[in-house]
Amino acid sequence: MKKIIRTFLFATLVFTATSCLDILEEITLNKDGSGTYVTAYDIAKFVDTYASLDSTGQAMKDTKKSLDSTFEVLKNKVASINGVSAVYLDKSEKNVNKLRLNFTNINVLNEVLNLDKKVASDMNLYSQSKGKLTRKDGGVNSSLFGDDEEQNEMMDLFLSDIKYRIIYNLPNAVKKMKNEDATLSTDKKTVTLEVSLGDVKEKRKTLSNEIKY
Repeated sequence: MKKIIRTFLFATLVFTATSCLDILEEITLNKDGSGTYVTAYDIAKFVDTYASLDSTGQAMKDTKKSLDSTFEVLKNKVASINGVSAVYLDKSEKNVNKLRLNFTNINVLNEVLNLDKKVASDMNLYSQSKGKLTRKDGGVNSSLFGDDEEQNEMMDLFLSDIKYRIIYNLPNAVKKMKNEDATLSTDKKTVTLEVSLGDVKEKRKTLSNEIKY
């Protein structure tokens, strides 16, 4: 998913070093280990905030076109993975790109999340055993532009403004979870974590969690 952020950043630098972006990831697990994964990028706040800076509207169109193109490419790549089905790109909500897919097991989900990077199996974000789902932090950094110090500094500012929300829908009630910033629904089957990527980068918050259910 790093490629999406990088592509979006290039498009938005025409306005300012900071931005307004909401990212959603939602995982719904079934009892057999299969599930549904949703990722959504919402640029509505960005559009509202910076539309006045774009007198012709062309830069905003280019930004949206760039993000749309990136999601189309991602959709096609994801659909080719063995164990992935029902891949759907939803653009029904204005200024939101939402990708939805079904996966057969947690290893397939890790393959989806590792599409644009090469990692060893022990670096996968998710692991699952009976009654337990674990997510590693995954790390957030600004080094998306190699040695370009100026653009990486801009990326630091960009990350600080990104709201990242992760939702887990579990097949059974949650007994215990490790991330203290996460909240639990009244039926104890849904865990929600919302942080800024800036806080994650500075290690004030973490995306990691261990959920027992």
